[in-house]
Amino acid sequence: MIPGTAQTNTEKYVVPLPETVLLAVAAQPDCPLQLEQPRLLLGVTPRTQPEFEFKARNIGAKSIVRYTVSFWSSNMTGGTLAAGRSLERALLPGEVLSAFTKDGEIIPLTKETRAELKLNGKMQMIVVLMIDKVVFGDGTTYNAETTSKALGEFFEKE
Repeated sequence: MIPGTAQTNTEKYVVPLPETVLLAVAAQPDCPLQLEQPRLLLGVTPRTQPEFEFKARNIGAKSIVRYTVSFWSSNMTGGTLAAGRSLERALLPGEVLSAFTKDGEIIPLTKETRAELKLNGKMQMIVVLMIDKVVFGDGTTYNAETTSKALGEFFEKE
């Protein structure tokens, strides 16, 4: 189960193998928030939206009070995660925040589950996570929304 959950009727998720679904984090050299240890969680039941878990590290010099993360995929889907997520308290320089987009139970990726979810064979999708916007404690911002939009448009035409 994802840490911090105590639910009994939660969605079930698997972590796909990277040779079938590759999760990448966009390189953003000027971004003050770094995504670490990302995992893509695919729902076992049909039409369950993919979910993500990651750690967000403040590698900047200012405290962070809000951030927005997006994902874009090569199968022409994407969207905003943690849209303008306000933090309970400011994330100070050097601190790390564990973030989940949804609670659920992670189950092993068995041969049967791979077959049910059609996760056999060659690579089917590339998913890119990136930081769209960061709001600092002093009210200034880091903004990469133009880059995020461009990435989404790139995957739409592929």
